[in-house]
Amino acid sequence: EQMKSAFLGMAAHELNTPLTTIIGYSELLTTEETAGNFSAEQQKEFLQLIHGKALSLGGLIDDLLDISRVESGRALSLNCQLFAFDESVRKVVSKCREEHPDHAFEADLSSSAPLHADQARLEQVVGQLIGNAVKYSPDGGCVRVSLSSSDDHYELIVEDEGIGMDDEQLAHVFDRFYRADSSDTAVQGVGLGIGVVRNLVLAQHGDIKVESRLGLGTLVRVILPATSPFDNDEASRPFSS
Repeated sequence: EQMKSAFLGMAAHELNTPLTTIIGYSELLTTEETAGNFSAEQQKEFLQLIHGKALSLGGLIDDLLDISRVESGRALSLNCQLFAFDESVRKVVSKCREEHPDHAFEADLSSSAPLHADQARLEQVVGQLIGNAVKYSPDGGCVRVSLSSSDDHYELIVEDEGIGMDDEQLAHVFDRFYRADSSDTAVQGVGLGIGVVRNLVLAQHGDIKVESRLGLGTLVRVILPATSPFDNDEASRPFSS
């Protein structure tokens, strides 16, 4: 209950932060007294900030909704189809390179076989894992992403050189509402990311493992079945978390 209370407070803060930016800049652009004070280039910059914060807000709300569905025993909706997983990973890595120029990114995407799964959900998984790697590498460093496949499974690995975790923190990494460091100086976030990733991987009959050493970094390994595990209606069934 204490962790849940702390989580609710942090979630409210994380929701309020981008909302404050959206309200502030939109007021500058729409208030008659201030709207004319900015050049077209400045107005475009403000709109880009608003758009970026809105996307951030939408992502957090999606995570909260996914956690709510799992908590209530409802299914995560999946839209499974054949797609090129390596191209999806490459697209996410490219976007992260643009968004985080202070970090180096290495990608070893040796698999080109198509995967039958939910493309959007797996791109969400890759983006969240890389986002975590960046977030917990505050001094920069390299983020390594690799994808390989065999006859029966795909293996995605995301590895960073960040702050890492000790054994106690690692033991709780998938716990709902758990934050290893809830102090004012902790890395910001609500602690939902890796839990949402786990739910999305389990929903597609995969597995996820985390290895970490304090001060040396973290490695996350995602295993997905190479052949479709779904029958005609299974993609909409609840799963055990």
